[in-house]
Amino acid sequence: MLLGNHIVFVTTDCFAFAMVENRLGLNNLLQQRYGTSVATHLRWESVKNGTDHNPTWTFIVYSTCSFFDLVFLTFFGLVDDIEYGRGSGSDKGSAKERAAGVALMQLQRQWAHLLP
Repeated sequence: MLLGNHIVFVTTDCFAFAMVENRLGLNNLLQQRYGTSVATHLRWESVKNGTDHNPTWTFIVYSTCSFFDLVFLTFFGLVDDIEYGRGSGSDKGSAKERAAGVALMQLQRQWAHLLP
């Protein structure tokens, strides 16, 4: 599925080489929103299940709040990390790419009114 110039989701692992577009798109979107401080607004978590010969990797991408949002949310007892994407695959790259694709779609939808 294409969303703009980005490959959003590819289900076949043999296309993993083409899937770096999701991570790139997510990074570009976050740079539009947060400038050069992208790293402070994104957190990845990974889990490996299965055997070493047949693993399944799951990646979860979280968007973290700005300092001021964090102060507000902490004051009201709310969590500062929001899960935006989750993806699984037989290798780290494809799982992370799938999670990035889900996060990219979610954030584009959520921030549609803020983007040019």
